[in-house]
Amino acid sequence: MAPLIRNVFDKTEYVLLKAIILCNDAVTDLSKSAQEILARERHNLTGALLLYCLSRHGSNAGPGRYYSILNMIDVLEHHQRDFRDFMLLLDIATPQRYTADRKTLQREILNF
Repeated sequence: MAPLIRNVFDKTEYVLLKAIILCNDAVTDLSKSAQEILARERHNLTGALLLYCLSRHGSNAGPGRYYSILNMIDVLEHHQRDFRDFMLLLDIATPQRYTADRKTLQREILNF
């Protein structure tokens, strides 16, 4: 989580990053035309993010900022995969006392 804490995003950077993540054309169940639309939108959004970083941070620091924001995609995907794997393992190994109230167990683990 250190990279997320280190890179404080403003609202525009955050919204553009979320939109870029959501426009993932690598989803296998999508039609070819839907994948093309998402790829085109992702391309447009990354271009908008680059222009925003250049205008906000200048031509010297802007490209570095752009790279650090896009690099967060890998960090977020890694954490999401780890969390999904953890939740699957939790389903397998849930103690008997928590089977009726799985949300309590999840809350206790996340608050640990």
